[in-house]
Amino acid sequence: MPSQRYAIIVSGERFHFTRDQLESEPGNYFATYFFGGFQEATNNVKELILEKDPLLFKHIQTHLRGYKVFPIPKEYLPAYMDEVTALENLEKDADFFGLESLCRLTKAEARRIVTIRAKDAALKSPLPISPLPISPLPRSPPKPLGIQYRTWVRIIS
Repeated sequence: MPSQRYAIIVSGERFHFTRDQLESEPGNYFATYFFGGFQEATNNVKELILEKDPLLFKHIQTHLRGYKVFPIPKEYLPAYMDEVTALENLEKDADFFGLESLCRLTKAEARRIVTIRAKDAALKSPLPISPLPISPLPRSPPKPLGIQYRTWVRIIS
C-alpha cells in the first residue's frame, strides 16, 4: 500500500510530504494539523495552504525529509534577503511551526555566519598607524646651532 501524501501549498507552490516526514519532529504544527488536534485532522484533510516565502519553506521541507539544511547556497536564498536575514526569517518560521531542532540549527548557523563576517572584517581593516616614527635606537636631543641674542632698545624722548 503506497504511503499517503500530504500537500502544503505555500504562496501557490505545492510541497509534498509523507506522514513520516510530517511527524519526523514530534509536536510540530504540520503533524498536529494533519493528524492531531485540529478539526482538519478529523476531516481527513490532505492539504494546508500557507502564505510564506516558498524559497524559505523549501528548507523546512528539506529538514523534514531528514536532510542537512546548512550551509544554504546563495541561489536558494530569496533575492530580497541577505544570508543573515534569510536565516533570521527561517528561524522565525521554524519557531512558528514548532520545529525546535531546525530552530536551534538555524540559530547556530546565523552565529557562525556573523562570526565569520566579523573575522573577515577584522582581517580586511587596516592596522592602526602610529603618528610618531618608530626609531630603533634612542635619540639624543638636537645640539644647539649657536646662541643668538637680540637687544631691543627703546628710545624715550
